[in-house]
Amino acid sequence: MLSLAHPATEFRFKPPSEKQYVSGESFRYLGRTYKLLVRKAKGEPRVSLQHGTLTVYSAFPQNRLITRKLLDAWYARKTERVFRERLHVCFGLFDYEELPSLGIRKLKKRWGSYLEKPHRIILNQDLIQASKAQIDYVVIHELCHVRHKQHNQAFRTLLESKLPHWEKLKTELELKLLA
Repeated sequence: MLSLAHPATEFRFKPPSEKQYVSGESFRYLGRTYKLLVRKAKGEPRVSLQHGTLTVYSAFPQNRLITRKLLDAWYARKTERVFRERLHVCFGLFDYEELPSLGIRKLKKRWGSYLEKPHRIILNQDLIQASKAQIDYVVIHELCHVRHKQHNQAFRTLLESKLPHWEKLKTELELKLLA
């Protein structure tokens, strides 16, 4: 279980500020910050990420609820694809026989969790804001729980063997996404 507390410093999981879903706002994706641009759609509504801008094309650009729904659906698709890809990549570091299933949820106090039964890794949907290296850290952390349930020395030794710079990634994750 990867909680949001740092051993040396206590971090409180600070919910993101309430977004207004208007042009000029900042949104994070895979470790970078993008400015939102809401435009009148010519055709089907869609979301595009290009040239440092996250653009929502909508028939109703003034309707923040529609903008939010379009952006939420875009994030959900990207989150599913990226998390599944990272789980497969990180799983290759281990000699496990069975790939855990993947669950994605809004978690209030942790980045991820491993459930022994039904052999499932749950990742916090907000983790899509982090870099791929930070996402990998969380996935590898949870994969270490397949073998070691507790955060004991055996767990830390396994984590260190799979990701020698895990502490740096953990600190970066907490400082950037909890700030």
